[in-house]
Amino acid sequence: MGQCSPSFSPGDFRSMPQATGAGWTLSFDTVSWGASLLAWQGGFGIGSMRLPIHAAGELMLLVANDHDAPEPENEVEITLHKADGSKALLERIGRLATKRVFAQVKEGDAVEISEVYAKIRVDDVMLSCTGQREPTKVGQAVACKIGQRVLVQENGHPIGHGEIETVVNSNEAVVAFVRSGTNPRLRFHWQSFSAQDMSLDDDGGADGNTETGCASFEGSGSKVGLVIVADAQFRNSYELQIDSLRCFASKHNYDLWMLKRTSYSACDMYKDFFFKKHCMVSHLLSERPADYTVVVVDADVVAVNLERGLEDWVSAGTDLQFYEREMTHEIAAGNYIARNTPFAREFLMGWANFELNGRRGPGYSSADNGAIHIHLVESLGLGGSASCSTLYHALKHDVTDLSEYFRFVKCTMDLLGGPKIWTLDGGKQVKIWGERNFFVGDAMTVGHQVSASSGPVMHHGVKKRDDVIATYYSDVEHCVLRSLVKV
Repeated sequence: MGQCSPSFSPGDFRSMPQATGAGWTLSFDTVSWGASLLAWQGGFGIGSMRLPIHAAGELMLLVANDHDAPEPENEVEITLHKADGSKALLERIGRLATKRVFAQVKEGDAVEISEVYAKIRVDDVMLSCTGQREPTKVGQAVACKIGQRVLVQENGHPIGHGEIETVVNSNEAVVAFVRSGTNPRLRFHWQSFSAQDMSLDDDGGADGNTETGCASFEGSGSKVGLVIVADAQFRNSYELQIDSLRCFASKHNYDLWMLKRTSYSACDMYKDFFFKKHCMVSHLLSERPADYTVVVVDADVVAVNLERGLEDWVSAGTDLQFYEREMTHEIAAGNYIARNTPFAREFLMGWANFELNGRRGPGYSSADNGAIHIHLVESLGLGGSASCSTLYHALKHDVTDLSEYFRFVKCTMDLLGGPKIWTLDGGKQVKIWGERNFFVGDAMTVGHQVSASSGPVMHHGVKKRDDVIATYYSDVEHCVLRSLVKV
């Protein structure tokens, strides 16, 4: 397969054979394969990957440094080794940064991505061979819609083919990129672009080289959006689980939001990913219409019933909805529903602030999962919350001894008193469900079973990729479920 072949896909990192088949050589002790590549060498050893170039053209790389360490050595370097023996540094990428890099290459060159104390994430690599395609001219411009395939350009450089997945506003949309030569359902990267950066990905106009541009975007009209907050490592590990959620969103015309650590700079003050998540959800809500509802799910959640939607829960109309887990008798933090109201947004920010307010004890507090308990009883104004707060601040044991943590949880759960709707001044409402009555339930608790008429339509805690296939889907790429639904 030549590098100018339409099937050549140097950015396909689903497996070692895919990467080495494209010509990559890799030297790392830790590699995570999937929609993106995540790799590093332990300690201060040098980790690197190299791709020889066999054709002249323009090379595009979308590379990130996923390591959060403050050390100055925490950098990813992209270097072009030229056929004449010289080399050029194309880019240095610091902690938690992402860069798109373009380089003119010739036959005999090679590109190298290396790190000393960083984590390399490669989202895409694309080679446009010289003479392979003339510069695109945009003819007429139309209003583009969700689901249409587009060619995306940045500063005149073509950067990939994708599908419009979510409309942010009339001039901005989120594109899910797809790679040539792979299954069209394989999305590997999501990014928002303006209408002027996109043209419809068709066969060209009358002269074979004119495409229809996007003048604006038509919204989905959906008032519900699924939200997944996951960095590259979890998007790789839970790729099939996320694919099942995409099937669910597509089936019911819901938006699907894929947020990562750097999605909202206003949340950069939060270093703990779990607290930062709620800040980002609050900011996402602030950008949506007043009647919009987000359904937040962990990346290890699988959609198990595609026929039933979320109307039973969204229609409850409360500002916030949580559920009580049966196994641990605590409120779950990872999966919840929030309506776009001032109270919901403020509640989520208050939850995130538990990372910063110094109220957590020095021991194990289960991050945002512990914080949600004290935040709920205080926000609801429940008598006795001060005693629970004292227990929370006094937590000192580590994760090997959870007795005092669950003593604190029991204090708050006794005050909450089980599933119910709480109504506050001004009509603000919080609803707490029993696990088997919420839209999602722990897979182990519900025995991997699904009801056709009631109860969860998603299962939480499905950690293994193989379980998605063995238990739930015969073909997740085409949204084909196994016969799990019970009457």
